[in-house]
Amino acid sequence: SEVYNKQLDEYRKLFKIRNRAHPSPNLMVKENLIEVPFWIWREGDQRRKIFILREKEGNYLYNDSYGKIFLI
Repeated sequence: SEVYNKQLDEYRKLFKIRNRAHPSPNLMVKENLIEVPFWIWREGDQRRKIFILREKEGNYLYNDSYGKIFLI
């Protein structure tokens, strides 16, 4: 996410874009959660963010609504 966010910041600077949500928002990094530039959804539901959850036993794809999706 660090590289992704840096590239977004450089793109915004190059094109003088002040809106932090354009062309897309930076990815979140918080404690043991790292947002990835992918989404998860079910038919009839809204798109949701997906994260890498880092735990002692391994790394998981994780979503706030669905919990641990699978070990990676």
